[in-house]
Amino acid sequence: MKLLHIEVTSRGEVWHGRYEMFRENSAELFHLTMSHDASIYRNFALAGYLEEQSIDSVMVAAKSWHDEIH
Repeated sequence: MKLLHIEVTSRGEVWHGRYEMFRENSAELFHLTMSHDASIYRNFALAGYLEEQSIDSVMVAAKSWHDEIH
């Protein structure tokens, strides 16, 4: 299973524990953020940054990753 996590602003390491339950259940985690000072969880398969805060940019990036990694 692959999951894409989308974050508008970083909430820091305090939230990293929530990703563990998915990883422990064999999920491959991907991360898109608009925050360049994000505290990136070390077990994300891939993390990407969005240049603009719009739903259109999120959709384009998510679709691009989907096409690339299925």
